[in-house]
Amino acid sequence: MKKYFLILLFIVNSAFANFGTADLKHLIAQSKLKDSDVLMVWKDGELLHSSNTDKTKQYSIQSVTKSLTALTTSCIFRDHPEKLDEPRLFKEWEGTAKSAITLRMLLTMSSGIVDPADPWGKNDYYRHAASLPLTYTPGKKFAYANTSTMLIGKWIKENTGHQFSHHINRCMFEAMGITEWRIGKDGQKNEVVAGGVRILAKDLLKVGIMLAQDGVYEGQQLYTSEQISALRKGFTTNYGLGFWVWGKNTYYAEGYLGQFLIIVPSEKLVVLRLRNRSEMRSTVDNKSNWFHELPGLVSKLISK
Repeated sequence: MKKYFLILLFIVNSAFANFGTADLKHLIAQSKLKDSDVLMVWKDGELLHSSNTDKTKQYSIQSVTKSLTALTTSCIFRDHPEKLDEPRLFKEWEGTAKSAITLRMLLTMSSGIVDPADPWGKNDYYRHAASLPLTYTPGKKFAYANTSTMLIGKWIKENTGHQFSHHINRCMFEAMGITEWRIGKDGQKNEVVAGGVRILAKDLLKVGIMLAQDGVYEGQQLYTSEQISALRKGFTTNYGLGFWVWGKNTYYAEGYLGQFLIIVPSEKLVVLRLRNRSEMRSTVDNKSNWFHELPGLVSKLISK
């Protein structure tokens, strides 16, 4: 009977353990071909692989910052998630069609505002984003835009009295021991919440571990399971609340020229891949090594 129980236990556990040694080797080999500076693979409490060309470097994670902004916004509304659906975000929008925009629309990229040729503006990124006209009716169409996330930064600053950095520190960075990080600012000291975070690779991995463990990091419940599952629910099937979604089992944060934080909850698997080539300039080599196929590769490895 004991032998039968052990065999049954092995079969049950194996059904959820599709990422093995061969998969790890394949992932490492593909990562090397794509000019990666960082590749970290964590699974169910164990760091299976860690390569980093500069362990002291705060990597520019580009639009992975958007996912951190989404997590921070979720934290602010932990006890009242329904407020994400409240309109009339800014006084200057009163009496206009933009007053219908909600924070959820901004997080899911369905606000109706799209990026202009210069999505940032010259000096005041928040004011610039708020002044843009609607291209689509709010809540009716997906349109990925830096300006949508910048408007979340504006709302946080104006309505809480603190900027993004204050909230992300209290929500999770302090609990995780993350202190060596920074965020870019515009001429008015507004934080660039759409792409300005620089952080150590090992610290960004901690965020992925927390997500893979349903909001828990080293025994601390930093987010509820409801908050974590909500990150994968958006206006479209492939973009949730600040995170991209790949199929049923994988979601991820992605940044310019190949920054990836991939989470597979069913496997308790986290894959972090970062680059720092030519200060992230858009060269032919950089574009060819973006590693766009990485989320699909990870998904394929766990579903074979």
